[in-house]
Order: sequence, then structure tokens, then C-alpha cells
Amino acid sequence: VYYPSPITGNQVSVRYYSASDRPAELVIYNLSGELVLEASLQSEADRMNEHTLELDVASGLYVARLVRETAAGSASTEVRTLAVAR
Repeated sequence: VYYPSPITGNQVSVRYYSASDRPAELVIYNLSGELVLEASLQSEADRMNEHTLELDVASGLYVARLVRETAAGSASTEVRTLAVAR
């Protein structure tokens, strides 16, 4: 879950469940494919994790990809569209 939606300030929060204490990897791209944010998010196993990050970008649509480890040890990838309205 990413919030607020749409993003109106310079911060975005991400909330996700992690089965592992390995860091989750978050990358956000603009629609031209340019990387605008890359972060390694510390995770705690078997719980919801939440992080707030600075995201200083122009209004528009962005693509966020979150990769985290599953209980089986494989990678789980979640892709979402983010809207920024300034």
C-alpha cells in the first residue's frame, strides 16, 4: 500500500507484509523509464512494515516496484502506479 493517494507533498509512505527480515527493495520510475528513487527498506519478519520516504518529483504518474522475500525464500515482486498531484 502506498499513501497518500494521490501524493500531494514531498513524502510517500509504503506499507507491506514481509515474511523475512531481509531488506525489501523499492524502486520508482517515471513513465520515461528514468529512475527517480531507489531504497533498501529494513524489514521485520512476519509483520507489516511501514516506511516514509522523501519523493521530490513533478506531478504525474510513476511506477513503483517493491521486491521482498517470501516465506519460501523466493522473491515476490509487486508493481503499482503512483499518482503525484502538486
